[in-house]
Amino acid sequence: LLARSDSAEMLESLEDAGVVVPLDQRRRRYRYRRIVRDLLSRELERSEPETARALHRAAAGRAAEIGAVEEALEHAAAAGDVKRVANLAERLAVSACGRGRLDAVERWLDLVPEDDVEAHPDLCIAASWLYAVRGRAGNAQHWADTALRGLGADDPRLCVLRGLRCRDGCCV
Repeated sequence: LLARSDSAEMLESLEDAGVVVPLDQRRRRYRYRRIVRDLLSRELERSEPETARALHRAAAGRAAEIGAVEEALEHAAAAGDVKRVANLAERLAVSACGRGRLDAVERWLDLVPEDDVEAHPDLCIAASWLYAVRGRAGNAQHWADTALRGLGADDPRLCVLRGLRCRDGCCV
């Protein structure tokens, strides 16, 4: 990410100082305490906000490449890349609802302006699911209706939406 040629020396000095700990014999992976990460991140964001956003954008891209979609979403959010956050959240949201990770879905929805959510049917479905489970029928219906506008007539997700809308009673 940093396009440096002295990373090995830097990691060695950080290891000597007790800041990082190698995770393997070849010293290719390291870990550090969360407090160190948070401190360094805040300092970079304070002193060089454009650099911090650029690094988060690069980290989001790399995380997405290796399949770490949730990590990519967090980096995209830190970079202020709302469009990428919406795309990544849409990839995660429905399955997260199915696994009961509603707090995560709600957090992702909070990162995306409502107008951007409307362009992503699966994100709308997840929002409807979230609000249905939390007893907020009006919000659930709004997001189910919004998702319907983004789907074709033969889309299999319509069955889920009919159940979430509950306009004809409970579906069995």
